[in-house]
Amino acid sequence: SLKNTNVYMIVDADHVRDNPNPNYMSAKDADVIASWVQQGGTLLVMANDSFNTDLVHMNILLEKMKLSVIVFARTPL
Repeated sequence: SLKNTNVYMIVDADHVRDNPNPNYMSAKDADVIASWVQQGGTLLVMANDSFNTDLVHMNILLEKMKLSVIVFARTPL
């Protein structure tokens, strides 16, 4: 519950390269967070590039607020 929370930060969302059992953003979690933001909560999202953080699942939340991050395929150097 975010009831007594003023600021919620998501920093570098889990990714399978960092965590074998990542805690992905779910639609249910995104609904709760988006509702909380609409009621005046402050959300801060900081993310790395798509190779190092899970941007696909993060978009589940961001799209509820008319935002998204673009996920690019990584090309070998």
